Amino acid sequence: MASTLTVDNIVGATTAGNVKLPAGAVLQVVNGPANSGRLSSGSTSYTNTPITATITPKYNTSKILVRFSTIGLAADNVYLYLRLMCAIGGGAQALVNANEDHTTLGGYDEANWSGYSHEALHSPNTTSACVYTVQSKAASGTHYVGWSGDTDEKNMMNITLMEISV
Repeated sequence: MASTLTVDNIVGATTAGNVKLPAGAVLQVVNGPANSGRLSSGSTSYTNTPITATITPKYNTSKILVRFSTIGLAADNVYLYLRLMCAIGGGAQALVNANEDHTTLGGYDEANWSGYSHEALHSPNTTSACVYTVQSKAASGTHYVGWSGDTDEKNMMNITLMEISV
């Protein structure tokens, strides 16, 4: 015999009001930046890019699936380095170097603009706000993140955060 349960709303039995969903369920999705600036930097130290988003996990056992993509270029035939950071409270932690030592970009020729994408599964073990930010640097010279060779094309970057139930 088949059963059907039809409801308009599910409300938690406690004052917290959270209903625990099965493992693997997506609990929330945050996307950004929508209309952010772009980065042009001569820094040889990691610098925050406009690629950032914040999520507050519902459960401290949840995992956060982080996906980001962008267009970038480093001048003078040097490497463009990207890394994903997570800041919780006062501390920041490097989660992954997305392309350390394996992509050489050179010159200002449009053919050398490259697309970057990466995803990481993070266990922040908190219900506090988690700020995920992509940082960039180049060994020397100027580097660009979030635009293509055509300076009218802006916002060539995206980050998506998904809280996954465990």
